[in-house]
Amino acid sequence: GALSISTLAEECPSFTPEQSYLLGVAYIIGNQANEPLHTITKQPVGHTMAAILWKESFIQEKIFRYNPHDPSYGVMNVTFRAYLETQGIRDMSYSTIYSHTNIINTLLTDDFEAIKIGYKYLSNKIILHKDLWKGVKGYNGAGWRATAYMNDVKDRVKLLSKCKTFDNIYM
Repeated sequence: GALSISTLAEECPSFTPEQSYLLGVAYIIGNQANEPLHTITKQPVGHTMAAILWKESFIQEKIFRYNPHDPSYGVMNVTFRAYLETQGIRDMSYSTIYSHTNIINTLLTDDFEAIKIGYKYLSNKIILHKDLWKGVKGYNGAGWRATAYMNDVKDRVKLLSKCKTFDNIYM
């Protein structure tokens, strides 16, 4: 959202049960073994995944799965082009695009799959940029807005860590 976390109280956020569940799924997926990624980040990216999901999809108690401005889809706000990139598809011909449009419905209706695709996209960006935070910035795009996005995600990671949001999750 447009609201910067720095304008929020530094207290621990409260989430609805559905939001907490989605954050937990993002955290678990982000903590899976991924040697090429962990060589760069030196640790799993569970908190980062949860922070991105929180930033992309939560406005107060609501969960948004569609952003008409990009447009992007699902709880991780993945664009169609980003999805194709996670599949190694560079061909933007009409037939290629048409044959993959069913993913839009999947991203909108299957939160687990949307989080997995978001993780793959974030992993690709981190590996491409050889840096966790440059990868987070790349997840959003480029320029000053992407830098502000990266800094907001950093703040959310710190807050999720400080608040021990995932201490009750067993993996």
